[in-house]
Amino acid sequence: MSEVGSGAVQNLRTHIAWVNRTNSQADHSQDVAEKDLRMRSGRWLRDQITVGHIDVEWDRGKARWRTAPPVLTTIPGGFGYALLTGGRPARLDDALVENEAIVHRIYRPFTDDDFDQPTAVFISYQSGEDLADIASGLEARFVPDAAQRLSESLERIAPGPPCAPPVMDGSPVEKWNPGKLRFDRVDLSSVRTPGMYRQKVLGRQRHMLRLNDAWFLTSRVEGAYLAAHPLANHIRWRRDPASQEDIGTVFIDAGMSLPDPQRRVLGLCTGLGPKVGKQSRNTRYDNVPRSVADVVAASLRQKLSTLSSDEEEMV
Repeated sequence: MSEVGSGAVQNLRTHIAWVNRTNSQADHSQDVAEKDLRMRSGRWLRDQITVGHIDVEWDRGKARWRTAPPVLTTIPGGFGYALLTGGRPARLDDALVENEAIVHRIYRPFTDDDFDQPTAVFISYQSGEDLADIASGLEARFVPDAAQRLSESLERIAPGPPCAPPVMDGSPVEKWNPGKLRFDRVDLSSVRTPGMYRQKVLGRQRHMLRLNDAWFLTSRVEGAYLAAHPLANHIRWRRDPASQEDIGTVFIDAGMSLPDPQRRVLGLCTGLGPKVGKQSRNTRYDNVPRSVADVVAASLRQKLSTLSSDEEEMV
């Protein structure tokens, strides 16, 4: 990917699915349906966005990806180890050797639910001056505490531009159920009530938000928060008892997701990407400062719910 630099998202997902079919650890049986492969490749793609390896342009008619520039950054509570994120062309590996950088690689193996993830690269350092010198030698940008800095630039989500309501004689209309966190097919008479709706138009899902008798375009991810129940808390934080700082784990409800900017802020707290509970299907982001979690929740119009240190989330 780093040598290619950019391309169509659909082609990338197809290629990643093919590569993992040939992985000796992967499930080669016919039971792995095409829909499941699409879901896995979608999660893989989102994880690459999360840890800052790639950027994706979703607004175009055909989504495009490109490798992000190399960045060296510190992570919360991780003094002594800096995260190297962004694209990894061959010249970068050569530069790590030439600069005699002390490199630590963390490998996330294939699981039953997901494809292989790229190895996370951490570099040992003694001071901020060391990191600036290392970054210069790698031709990378040095950004101290990128997660905190990016959180400060998060914008509060809002409805998109005005749009027409669902087409009454078009394909079936579904409405987001904020209690069950899923779309349910609805009778056309119910589209007069507030909420998020979707309908296939020219083969693509169109997500629409009805607010105050007006219609607005939205995305599946942002629309779920904009249509959430006022008292619902879909984002929770629990302090890590072993941490000497106000650092812990963020939990996102199954059925909910995060926009790319919020996803990256939380992902850069570890550089390892999120985990998904096998039973709860909740998404977990570790090593997140409370201050960062608060900002992320507020940007999604959510009030962060705090779990006590002895309160367990189902895994």
